[in-house]
Amino acid sequence: MTLERVGIRTLFDHVVAIGTVCRGKPAPDLFLAASERLGVAPETCHVYEDSDEGLEAASRAGMSALDVREVPGLTR
Repeated sequence: MTLERVGIRTLFDHVVAIGTVCRGKPAPDLFLAASERLGVAPETCHVYEDSDEGLEAASRAGMSALDVREVPGLTR
């Protein structure tokens, strides 16, 4: 819904949200569902995350991840 409100939903072929899976982060379900929809292996995915739970979920999914909270110059 947020993507639609800001007018960028059409930029994404697939959107996976918490309602798509049974377990939220730090379970890997959300990231694994996304890789499945994209048709790519989890180990080929890279996650950009802003929470400890999300980083743990990415790791559990076998994906590499970047903690965007540690990127110099990045503001929220």
